[in-house]
Amino acid sequence: MKCLVVDPSPTARRTLVRVLRDAGFEAVITADSPAETRRVLESDDGRAVNLILAEWDLPGETGVDLARGLHREGERTVPPLFLLTSRNTRDEVTRAVEAGVSGYVLKPIDPEVLVARIEAVVGPLRAETGEDAAETSADDDGAEAPVDAAGEPPAEPVEAAGIPAGETAGGTSGDVAGDEAPDEDETETRQAA
Repeated sequence: MKCLVVDPSPTARRTLVRVLRDAGFEAVITADSPAETRRVLESDDGRAVNLILAEWDLPGETGVDLARGLHREGERTVPPLFLLTSRNTRDEVTRAVEAGVSGYVLKPIDPEVLVARIEAVVGPLRAETGEDAAETSADDDGAEAPVDAAGEPPAEPVEAAGIPAGETAGGTSGDVAGDEAPDEDETETRQAA
């Protein structure tokens, strides 16, 4: 799998490259602007991109504008695009969904949450081996799974990507769409108050 990371911050790009490689991405390409993103996607390397992670605040336009523009251009199949941001109001989430984003991950980024959200849309990042593969095969009903033109499974509905339909993406830092359960310490603190 190949991912394109779009962020104006060199530090953020380096961090995301490390997280994505550790998670199982074979290749991670980076861009620092929407213009560079379009150049990369038009290149031979970019045509094989399976996922785009983009910061909301980009130079010259927003990640929402980038998503909308890529979908409107229609010359290529747009891979799933996730926005990385601290913005989480109902209006902002709605704008992102309407622009065609596949996921929305709140900052600061929790690597486990990020990987879980990506896998909800593109499938497992690491090939299953051993007993895990045997269990999966045993559960298979023999039906062929649908794939897109690139041979990849189609993106799941936005709700599966962490943006609940008709709800805000509120929550604490690291949460996506506020669906993370509070840990036991938080629950005890709330009950004691």
